[in-house]
Amino acid sequence: MAIQKTAVHEHQLTVTLTEEEYELLQEFADEQDIEDLRLALPAMIHALNQMSEQLWDSQFARSPELLTKMAQKALDEHQAGLTEDMP
Repeated sequence: MAIQKTAVHEHQLTVTLTEEEYELLQEFADEQDIEDLRLALPAMIHALNQMSEQLWDSQFARSPELLTKMAQKALDEHQAGLTEDMP
């Protein structure tokens, strides 16, 4: 079985932070036991993404009727030939 390789691209970014933003980043780094602030920013991005995903999951879990309506609408549009296959 062949192992699929994934390309990893590193990108450098220079940012200017306000004092408040710097303090928030420092607080996050301290909470996560991250000593190097350069590593805190990517970790913060991943944490924010995870929180966003959890929020979406929570919102959908609280509104199953809306999700059912959305799914039915999508199915109706598909059956009516109003959708296109993704490439």
